[in-house]
Amino acid sequence: MPNSSFNKVGTLNQPHFDFDAWQKAIIPLEEAVTLDPQFAEDYALLAKAHSRIYYLRRDHTYDRHQKAERANAQALSVDAGNPEVQMAAGCFQLWVKKDRVAALSFLEQASKGLPNSVEVLKARASIYEVQGKFDLYIEAVEKATNISSLDGSCWTMLAFGYEFTYQFSKGLESITKSTAPDPEAAWNHLAKGFIYFQLKGADEDSREAFSHINKNHSWYLWSMFHQEMFEDRFDSALELIKEYPNRVNSKMARIPQPLLKAYIYTHQNKKEQAKQEFELSLTELKLAIDSKPDDDRTHSALGLSYSGLGMREDAVFHGKKAMELMPYSEEAIYGQPAIPDMALIYTMLGEFHLAFEHLETILAGPSY
Repeated sequence: MPNSSFNKVGTLNQPHFDFDAWQKAIIPLEEAVTLDPQFAEDYALLAKAHSRIYYLRRDHTYDRHQKAERANAQALSVDAGNPEVQMAAGCFQLWVKKDRVAALSFLEQASKGLPNSVEVLKARASIYEVQGKFDLYIEAVEKATNISSLDGSCWTMLAFGYEFTYQFSKGLESITKSTAPDPEAAWNHLAKGFIYFQLKGADEDSREAFSHINKNHSWYLWSMFHQEMFEDRFDSALELIKEYPNRVNSKMARIPQPLLKAYIYTHQNKKEQAKQEFELSLTELKLAIDSKPDDDRTHSALGLSYSGLGMREDAVFHGKKAMELMPYSEEAIYGQPAIPDMALIYTMLGEFHLAFEHLETILAGPSY
C-alpha cells in the first residue's frame, strides 16, 4: 500500500493481539478517510482497527461495533475488488461477526490478488487460532516469516504458536528473532516471560523479561502480579497492586483489585482480611454484571469471589456461566481462562476431583 496512511501510522505492524498498536492507529486513519473518502484501503485499515479493538473487548460496545461495520461497508462500496479491502472484510467477519466461513471466503479472494501477502497469512492464522488448529496456525505464520524475515510481529506470533503447543525452545528462538528488528515491542518480552513461566516457573529470567514492559501496558499488572505470587513475594505483590487501583482488564481476564488482595491474604493465611476483600470484590462485581450480564470474565471473577466466601452454589453457577458464554469449543484461546478459573473455584471449595477434571481438559490440547 504505497499511498496508504498505513505508512504514516506505522503502528499496525504488530501482533494482532496488541491493543495499544490498534488504538494508536484510529485517529490518524480517521483523519485520512476524512481527507480522502474515496481511498478504500484507509477505510479497510480503519475497519480492521475498530474490529480488533471490539474483539479484544477493550471497547465491546454497540458504538464500536457500528464504527467497524460502517468503515467495512464504506471500504467495500468504494472498491470491493481490492484485496486489501477483502482482507479487512475477512477480519471484520471473524472479529466482529464471528462468521468464520465468511471470513475465510474474503481471505481466499484477497489471497488471489496478494498471493504472497504476510498480512493475509497472519489473518488466516487468526482464524486457525480461534479454531485451535495450531498446526495450520504455525504453518501459516512460518510461511509469513519466510516471506518477510524482518517482520518482528510474525516471529512473535510464531512464538505464541510454539508456546501453545509446548515447543518452548522453538518459542524462545522465535522471540530472539522478533526482538532483533523491534527490541522495544512489548509482546516480545511478554511472550518470553510467559514461556519461562511454563518452562521452569517464575524466576530471574521471567522477571527480567517483564522488566522491559511499560508499566502502563495493559498486560503489565497481570504479568508482574503472577511473577510475585509464584515466587511467594506476597508483600511485593501488595505493593504492586497499590499502584493499580482499578483492576486487571484484558480480553482474557477482568480481576478487580480487592480480588487480587484476597488471593494474597489467602496465601498468607490472613483469613479475616481475605474475607473482607472477597466481600469488596463481590460488591464491585455485582454492579459490573448488572451493566454487562454477558461478560464471561466478570462471571468468572464472581465465581472466584463467592468461592472465597464458601458460597458454593453461587460460585459454581457463575463459573459455569463463564464457560457457557465463552465456550472453549468455539474460542480455542479466549475460551480457555474460564476453565482453569472453574478449577480454582472447585479447589477453593475443596472439591479437588472436579478441579482436576477441568485442568485435564485444558492440558489435553494446545494451551498456555
